[in-house]
Amino acid sequence: KNNRFYGAPSVCRTMASAGCLSIAVGYRLGEYPRFVEDACLGIRWIYDNVSKLGGDKQNMFLAGHSAGGHIASLIMVRHETFLQQPHSIPPDFLRGMILLSGVYDLFEPMKQ
Repeated sequence: KNNRFYGAPSVCRTMASAGCLSIAVGYRLGEYPRFVEDACLGIRWIYDNVSKLGGDKQNMFLAGHSAGGHIASLIMVRHETFLQQPHSIPPDFLRGMILLSGVYDLFEPMKQ
């Protein structure tokens, strides 16, 4: 794991070969919710720039691999807290999730 985007390059290449625009967002390692906030800033950048990159703003999915899968699931479960209120990203921007090899224990973060 000497690559800071450990699984992202291979996942992005695979999705791109299927015709998807794939963008890997990095995040700080550390304590909740800082890593989620970093990912949300990346999603905001994508929201603002996806059309310029040739993507379809009406057909966006959030994907994550390993810890990124867990982070993506937290973002979707608490969309209003992480995306809608602080970043003005509408609920219908993300149509779904593609989660790979993540840990999905969502109960503790939902209590906060």
